[in-house]
Amino acid sequence: MLYRFDSDYRRDFAVLKSKINSQNQLSFARTDISRIDFEKKSIIILCGNNSRSLSRAEFYSYLCRGWVRNMKKNSELSTYAIFYPNNQPLFNEYPYIELDYEGLANQMFQKVLFKDDKLKSVEDIKKSLSNVVFFGHSAGGYVMNNLMNNFAKIMVKNKFSRSDIRKIFESIVFIGYAPYSLVDAPVKAIYIAPVYDSMGSAKLVYKKMLKSKNVRSSKPRMDLFGQNKITARVNSNFMGEYKKKVKGKNTLYFSDKNSIVTTPNLLYNDGNKEDHNFAGVINYKSENPNQTKAGKSTAKFLNHAFDYCLSTSREKFNINEIYNQALRIDLSDEELKLEN
Repeated sequence: MLYRFDSDYRRDFAVLKSKINSQNQLSFARTDISRIDFEKKSIIILCGNNSRSLSRAEFYSYLCRGWVRNMKKNSELSTYAIFYPNNQPLFNEYPYIELDYEGLANQMFQKVLFKDDKLKSVEDIKKSLSNVVFFGHSAGGYVMNNLMNNFAKIMVKNKFSRSDIRKIFESIVFIGYAPYSLVDAPVKAIYIAPVYDSMGSAKLVYKKMLKSKNVRSSKPRMDLFGQNKITARVNSNFMGEYKKKVKGKNTLYFSDKNSIVTTPNLLYNDGNKEDHNFAGVINYKSENPNQTKAGKSTAKFLNHAFDYCLSTSREKFNINEIYNQALRIDLSDEELKLEN
């Protein structure tokens, strides 16, 4: 059984569920972590920092709904936006370590691991996890990392082998936007890391690619190891050097066995070059004059990534399919030119 203790997870984490009702309208309701349903198609949203309110959780829900708007089974999809009513994951941009991530993991994965108080098979666990896509913004990447670390501890306590734990992790998909940190567990990871991001997510994913093997890169092909020296720079200098290396390209893609990263340039041309938030990648219903071509291309990338992750069985899941589609999107936008 899962480890039981007097946790504070209800104080630290709250969940807002969204569903499309019979009138084709989006409805919201508070729910408990333990009621997240892994048997149906869902997006589990790990909100960014300063997400204290229901309205903030609604914002993230609408955002994800926009990216899956044209998915065939959108009406059958639920979203669960996890927010932080009291203490936030980051305090002055440093992790706040007191949040009850152990309680969060225990409550979230109870039904994934057990049925009628008995451990489920590895295949049944993978099947449940294959129904969901985790999405995290900024500090949400840090929350996801802690969630996976504690999930691993639960599996170790319940005598899962190292091989089985790896198989289970490999059935999990995480999409991270402007991540504060990356996920250590061997999950399938898709990172969108804007170059104009004060948190330095582009630098973070670039350093990840330096450590990876068999990395693919879109044009212009980056000599990853030859450019290692630029990762030692402060983020503002890193951005300048990086833009020189990409030779005016709006978006660059990298891929290794388990992950794909994209480092888009300016996404929203309103005079403010900060791309840590979402204005440039919202799936607008009508033309937004401030959304750049890089923003439109990245929004399309998110549309396809969510569609692929939610509609493709994990047995057939191939990170290269998302990478190749990203290149097709890029080419269809006529080799995007740099916009400032």
